[in-house]
Order: sequence, then structure tokens, then C-alpha cells
Amino acid sequence: MGGEGFFSVAVPAFVWHATITYAPGIWLETFDYYVDRKAGMCLNLFSFLPLDNTRIDEMKGSALFRYLTRTPLFPTILGSSPFIHWENIDDSTAKATIKDDDISIEAIVRFDSKGTLESFESCQDINPETGHPVPGHFACRFSSYADAGGFRIPLLITSEIILPGGGYACAEYAITLVEFDTQDTPCQRRS
Repeated sequence: MGGEGFFSVAVPAFVWHATITYAPGIWLETFDYYVDRKAGMCLNLFSFLPLDNTRIDEMKGSALFRYLTRTPLFPTILGSSPFIHWENIDDSTAKATIKDDDISIEAIVRFDSKGTLESFESCQDINPETGHPVPGHFACRFSSYADAGGFRIPLLITSEIILPGGGYACAEYAITLVEFDTQDTPCQRRS
């Protein structure tokens, strides 16, 4: 699987595109997005035969959470964004709330002893009978931090989700290239 993502730091928005080789000569193309408060996921065989294209309002919250879990790639947004708010829990844990108009998502954020962000975990309900998170529970873990573009970012991201049937899915992403848009704004240009 290979892919690329584009993320906005001015407003919560992203587009993620990936190509998955299913077998020689057979590939799936996927899109995941949250743009202008619209969310969707598309899965196409050979890039043009739709297999599953979903665009429902219920996806907006999970898409906004996926945006939040990718903010460690753009660390300045974590402390300067007007749409992410922080609440301290203890020395190594905080609650982050991301809000886009009437959509709001909370996550538990854990840090190591040096203050490096280790994980985001969705604030989902716990099943009282089992003591385990309910289906849909999502977590992202970050490791292998390195310098990129003057920022310290994770190069390895592990995503975990509990599926509706109680199963567990995990994906690991290795970041191989980060390009920050460095276009000057009119106020930053020099003559």
C-alpha cells in the first residue's frame, strides 16, 4: 500500500489517497476526506469502478477524529489552533477537543516523560459488562520521531480500531516523506 495525504492547518480538513495492490494487475484506490464539513470514504477497483462510496453525516465525527490524530505531523497546530482545546488530566495525560462548528470530538492524549506525544485515544464508552471499549473505539500510537522541515514528527503511526463484531483491526503507516507548503503569504514576501 502506498498513499499520500494533504492536511490543512487553517481549518480542519484533509484528503487521504492510497493505492492498495490486491494482486498482480489488480489494485484498489481509496480516498478518505473531510473538507468543508463534508466527509466520505471511497473505494474503487482499478481507480474507476466504485466498490463502496460512503458519504453520510455520521462519518463527520470519525473523520474529524482522524484529522486530530494526524496533527503530530504538523506539531505547531497542536498549540496554536483555535479549533483544538486542551484540558490537563495529569502529568502525562490531557484531553484534546477538536471542534468544527457543531461537530466536536474528544480524545485522550498521552505523553512520555519528555513530553513527546505517544498516543490519541477516542473518548468512547466502555462496555460495563466486559470493561472493554465499545466497537468503534479508535487509537493512534506514534513512534520513531525524527526531524523534518525543522519539526520533530513521528515517522511510524499505528492505528487500532475495535470493529462492530468485536474484532480488532490494526494498520501501521511508515512516513517516508513530509513536504510542508512553504509558499509565502503576501505579508511575508520581500521585495
